[in-house]
Amino acid sequence: MLRYITRKLLSFIGFGRYRQVPLPILLVSIVAQKIFRLNAKVPFLVHYSSHVVGGNIILGSEVELSFAVSANLSVAVHRDTTLRIGDRTIIAPHVAIRTANHGLLDRKSFVTGDVVIGENCWIGFGAVILPGVVLGDNVTVGAGAVVTKSFKANSVIGGVPAKLIKEV
Repeated sequence: MLRYITRKLLSFIGFGRYRQVPLPILLVSIVAQKIFRLNAKVPFLVHYSSHVVGGNIILGSEVELSFAVSANLSVAVHRDTTLRIGDRTIIAPHVAIRTANHGLLDRKSFVTGDVVIGENCWIGFGAVILPGVVLGDNVTVGAGAVVTKSFKANSVIGGVPAKLIKEV
């Protein structure tokens, strides 16, 4: 009964779309974000152990769930760049996505670039996606991959640096 009442209350205050998130994680994440102000500027729920900074984040449908349940995500969107993630993309824990990085020789300079992840992609555990990368629809990124360049749709990629494993 208490679980039912809690879910109804969460639905009433605007968190009903997170029904699939386990209740303890959901409650701790809400407290961390709304009371302790972790990830406070992010307009969607973020797992309490994740860190998301930057305002130009555009999410497709059903992507918010990955941010709510995937632990230790690290997403940094530079002020002049955008992160766009397509519909039904899932993101595993410990993924890092960056739209800016230090220059190769001049460490005080920044290399920036928008990151675009297509629809129905799967970003595997511990993958790193660097500035300027565009992933087409239905791309699977293997666990631990470091994605430094763009890949077309229907690809499976992996490795350091990421390479095409196969087309599907």
